Amino acid sequence: MEASPAPGPVHAVQCCHRSPIAVQLAPFVQHYDWGMPASSSLVAKFAAVAKTRETAAAGDAWDALLTANHAEGLRRRPSTTSESACQRTRPFAELWMGAHHSGPNRVISCFNDPAVVKKTDELAARSFSLSHMELRTDEGAPEGGPRRGVKRGSSGDLRSACLSRWLRGTSGASSECGGGTPDFPLSRRRSLAEAFVGCPLPVFMASSPQFMGGESHLPFLFKILSVQKPLSIQSHPDKHLAEFLHRRRPQHFPDSNHKPELAIAVGPFEALCGFRAVEELVLFIQHTPELKDALGDAFLQASGARALLDQWRQAKQSGAPAVPRTAQHAELLKTLFAKILRLPRDTFTAALAALIDRLHAEGLPPAAASLSEEEQESLRTANAVALRLHAAHGPDPGVFAAFCLNYVHLNSGDGIFIGPNIPHCYLSGHCLECMANSDNVIRGGLTSKHTDVDLLCSSLRFDIQGTYSRVVPEPVLGDCGAAGSRRQEASDRGHVAVYDPLVEGLSDFQVYKLCVARGQKLDDCGRLLRSAPGLALVFHCPFDTSLTLERGAEKVSLPLHFGQVLFISAGSSLVMQRAAVDESQDENMEAVPSGEADVAEAFDSQLSELLCEEDRDRCIVFLVTFENRTANEATNDLKEPAAALRHETGYRIDCAETPVARYTDPVKEPAFFDSRSVASSKKR
Repeated sequence: MEASPAPGPVHAVQCCHRSPIAVQLAPFVQHYDWGMPASSSLVAKFAAVAKTRETAAAGDAWDALLTANHAEGLRRRPSTTSESACQRTRPFAELWMGAHHSGPNRVISCFNDPAVVKKTDELAARSFSLSHMELRTDEGAPEGGPRRGVKRGSSGDLRSACLSRWLRGTSGASSECGGGTPDFPLSRRRSLAEAFVGCPLPVFMASSPQFMGGESHLPFLFKILSVQKPLSIQSHPDKHLAEFLHRRRPQHFPDSNHKPELAIAVGPFEALCGFRAVEELVLFIQHTPELKDALGDAFLQASGARALLDQWRQAKQSGAPAVPRTAQHAELLKTLFAKILRLPRDTFTAALAALIDRLHAEGLPPAAASLSEEEQESLRTANAVALRLHAAHGPDPGVFAAFCLNYVHLNSGDGIFIGPNIPHCYLSGHCLECMANSDNVIRGGLTSKHTDVDLLCSSLRFDIQGTYSRVVPEPVLGDCGAAGSRRQEASDRGHVAVYDPLVEGLSDFQVYKLCVARGQKLDDCGRLLRSAPGLALVFHCPFDTSLTLERGAEKVSLPLHFGQVLFISAGSSLVMQRAAVDESQDENMEAVPSGEADVAEAFDSQLSELLCEEDRDRCIVFLVTFENRTANEATNDLKEPAAALRHETGYRIDCAETPVARYTDPVKEPAFFDSRSVASSKKR
């Protein structure tokens, strides 16, 4: 990525200082077939709230301008939050919040400090009149007589200027902020707000370098998912492999970025994530006669699966310590998983038909009586998942992934981190998902889209077995008072927690959960958005709450309600508390349209049923930003000193004693890449 141009003189970036403190966004809806119907989808409820404001801010002027400049990728599409009778019958699968090229958000409101805007407008008007003497007085009017009103740029002028900057940026040209005269007109506050209404988020970001803290793009995409039908068996490549695949197969891997993901459950959420221990997989194969026959006794004997199972059983019966995992364990797991996904169609179709018939008729086979109670329960769970996968996708070898991957059940508020080359499959439920901004997916089954089993099996992390990365919100430092009194009483202050997978090198996103109860106040003292902007989702708001933003001398207060999506400027401090009765008289307090608030209140009450007990009476805002600071600043200001890695095994591993997991693959070139998949791609 090219370095950003050095800041120019003050007059050259005068327009940048007029960026709003925050904007409200209209998110983008995706209607994938695995989504939930509108009546039960959380995505549909959030989309309905955004639609109330977006209807009045359709952005037709921006669409006309984008069409004229051939910026077709940023035009509005039918599958946005704008609603039609046809769309209400389609599944509501995902709500996208960000600047992804396949569904960029739109600006639907701008929030500015009215006092600061008024002062800067007066200065701008005087500067304009001094530099355009011919406009100062009417022709023929006596000196000192009445003056003609100052000529201001229109909203259309500002739209054109913003789009011009974005088009120059995407074409690789240098930004005018590095020098020269700005082409942004000096407009009234109303004109500024009207001009940005309907603006695509990528254009707004390119037009507001101060707002972005010097960054030119958002490295993350924030989503809400409503999953009714299991998704595909898939993984996402690491950075090195993504660059390699993008060069070789750009039609399937459209960018060179990695795609780590963090999923946070909203209510009960189910998924398959990471591999089971190879011993457990072999045990399941042994007690699933249909899969055992499909693989064949000869294969199981030659692969070493039976020998491993015998060795594991003997160690378990004698009470000996578990055998340390070696490269042979990873190789055996790879051999078994690849064999299962490559079964001939006739073989896996017959095996699945027999398996489904038996599970409906009798459940566990008689031989499973020799298993322990815990092992029988795990096998029952895998069988139940296999039934669900078959019901959703029919005969597909990916159904057998139920026996290969860990079953994960999350309670509301818990999360899982899915790193590079980790197999996973979302099964059902609602969740929030934050991911790096990428489209790179390697699929192995349970989908009608392009699959590549060779590539999947060549890239997966078979050395990680029997566990997955569970993430729980960790508290961060609260009040920023004087030294020695940095913490307020717990009953008086709000709560800030971070979903941190504690993975080295992950700078694409950081997810915070901000909570306040009645009578509490949360003040981040400018720490969370010190030098990068943040995207905030008002997730639950059971009482009147205000969010006060300060950026330098600027200040604005926003009334919060369920479903708001706010994009907040870098360098802003956040204060969240219950709205006072007399705040309506505050000139810095923005008003919320009554229709928007009414719709939000109705949906918010339905959402509370999915939340854990302690969150139902709190106002909850999820804030996503990205790493734009030094590691020392982040550690000293935000992290609790007792940060620890958490694993599903139930114990804590102290960071001081255990090396933090590396996110990036240490291999510079994807040596594990199977050349057969390249050849097969060329044939296709």
